[in-house]
Amino acid sequence: MSHLATWQGKPRIGIDHAAAASAWADRTGSPYARAYAADVAVRALTADNQNHQSKQALDREYAALQAALTDPHPSQSWWYFYDASFY
Repeated sequence: MSHLATWQGKPRIGIDHAAAASAWADRTGSPYARAYAADVAVRALTADNQNHQSKQALDREYAALQAALTDPHPSQSWWYFYDASFY
């Protein structure tokens, strides 16, 4: 929903959705969920010209992505789209 709101030119709504996604991602324990939630936050924050917050979200995405890529467990099949072509 964050991605869609940002694409529709409503980045502040996108930021709200990204914050909610981040809270839920933290509860899952999935590094892929945390990384993707941070990714959509980066896009929304950048679209709203919140550069400092965008950099912080980008750092969170990078950290979560590093955890995902070093996780010994395979990713769930629904993360098929979140690969090197995405990030």
